[in-house]
Amino acid sequence: MKTQKLLLIFTTILLACTMLDANAQITGFKITKTDSMSSYCRLPAEDGIFIYGTVTGIVSPTAHDSVYIGINFGDGTSIPLYTYDSVNAEIIPSGSSGGYFSCYVAHPYTFPGTFTQKIVATLKGGTIADSLVASAITISSTCGTLSGLLYIDGNSNCIKDAAEDGIKWMPLLAVNTSTGDTISAGWSNDSGYYYAELPPATYTIVPVAFRYGSYGYWIDSNITASCPSSGTYTLSVASGGSYSKNFAYTCKPITTYDASINVWTNGFVPGDSSYIYVIAYDWLWYFHYTCASLTSTVTLALDAKLTYLGSFYGLAPSSVSGSTVTWTLSSTKDVVNFYSGIWVRTATTATIGDSTTTPPTIGDTIKLVAYIAPTTFTDPNLSNNTLNYNKEVRSSHDPNAKEVTPAGAGKEGYIAKNTELTYTIHFQNTGSAKARNITISDDIDPNLDITTLHVINATHNASMYVTNNTVKFRFENVNLDYSSHNLSASMGAVTYGIKPKRSITAGTKMTNTAAIYFDYNAPIITNTTLNTIQIPTSIQQVSLNDVSAKIFPNPANTELNIKMDNNNNNISVIIMDMLGRIVANKNSNNGTIVIATQNVPSGLYLVNIKDAEGNELNTQVSIQH
Repeated sequence: MKTQKLLLIFTTILLACTMLDANAQITGFKITKTDSMSSYCRLPAEDGIFIYGTVTGIVSPTAHDSVYIGINFGDGTSIPLYTYDSVNAEIIPSGSSGGYFSCYVAHPYTFPGTFTQKIVATLKGGTIADSLVASAITISSTCGTLSGLLYIDGNSNCIKDAAEDGIKWMPLLAVNTSTGDTISAGWSNDSGYYYAELPPATYTIVPVAFRYGSYGYWIDSNITASCPSSGTYTLSVASGGSYSKNFAYTCKPITTYDASINVWTNGFVPGDSSYIYVIAYDWLWYFHYTCASLTSTVTLALDAKLTYLGSFYGLAPSSVSGSTVTWTLSSTKDVVNFYSGIWVRTATTATIGDSTTTPPTIGDTIKLVAYIAPTTFTDPNLSNNTLNYNKEVRSSHDPNAKEVTPAGAGKEGYIAKNTELTYTIHFQNTGSAKARNITISDDIDPNLDITTLHVINATHNASMYVTNNTVKFRFENVNLDYSSHNLSASMGAVTYGIKPKRSITAGTKMTNTAAIYFDYNAPIITNTTLNTIQIPTSIQQVSLNDVSAKIFPNPANTELNIKMDNNNNNISVIIMDMLGRIVANKNSNNGTIVIATQNVPSGLYLVNIKDAEGNELNTQVSIQH
């Protein structure tokens, strides 16, 4: 039955546009590879393509306008350009002169080879508007298999005992000893189990705790290979062969721990409840394991327009006092893998008798401040211990969404060069039955270094797959409940970290969009995040009432200069972080102040300038190292 359904899809085509203006054109034409996770080493091997784009120049867009899609699969089969059938790539109107379209096609390859797919999108009249060539895929039916466990060997006996943890989401590399080519042999899953299929050759299997990227070798300093001690394994793969090998690790002493904090939410709607996730971790630790003893506390300061309702996921708060929610992290496991979800309600009216709280309206900003205290070890970077999280109040929200931290400044999401990015993909089952399997497909922006990608956490057990520049998260047999039956059990998220490539320059943009598949349903496409490498500025002019000053440079590195524009020479300047803690306080009798910032952590800070008459102004500056 499944084959019959697939064949129906393969022989269908999308209806042509019938009501498009002659000036209409396709823009933003893209594809996402969405294969079913079946191996390319077994036949038939199914490969899927999600096709989407936007159309502009439509005089009066309607829901019945469509786009022709033609596909050549590279194996002698194709979907012709002008065949009519019942499947539509309809243009969904968006605005007064355009819209967007999408469709999904799956194709089974029945014989081995290397295939390149070409996809063509055409508007009315037969003129090709745009075309794409997908990355070549290689199908082989002669692979051998390698499987085993990656685990922490707590008692050093080189045997995976029941109480010992598996190492999840570790990449395995296979180096061909004849050609020197390095290919990805996959990743371990959330239990530490890995499974790789390799074409016949002799390989050095490298599942050690480092990866090579544009930053050089990244070594996870809190674990080390113990069995085998070299951390590698030489394997000669024969056609159809089956091989097994376990890799053991032990922990290493540490002297520093870079605690960082993150927050995400599904949005705030007046009178409605929302969830807030708080997560703490060391961004550079790929694996949450250490023999060190760590303790800390996490606090979340809620906006005055929010009311705490309760905890629904992970470690529950140890106390709630007014608008401050506190978690006590008393064990190492809590510190290195902290993940908690709480419910809040957004107000609809101001509190009676409270003149400081105004009811939220659409477009208002809800502000949260999260903080993790430095641990018992030296914290080398205090700037990521505090997060100021802002979210716009909306009339509704899409529960399937994507967020990036830091969001950056302005609509362009300006960030400093080499800033570490953390992406979170939210998903929620809003259907009428449980979702058994969930797949998230995420095309990584070419300006990001995929060799630095690592999973930080996930709400459900997940396996990760990386092919070329696409990362996929597979939630197998998760049976995610549906929202009308159990709201809190219908939601999930996965978080990963990645760095921009070092070679990119100021003004470079990095976008990210994910496709979420619930079982066999059409994919849900998330919003697109945007970050842009900041173009340095020099002088910031600020003024309010009788106070006017120049602040430079902004962003600052080693020093920040404040120079008054008028005759108010006696001034005082206070610089505070976003929690109101003073990091610098200086006075001047000549209207000029220079503040050393080389020891101030990178981040956004508040500047208060006051003159002798009591006039003052407040502004923000960025400190970046």
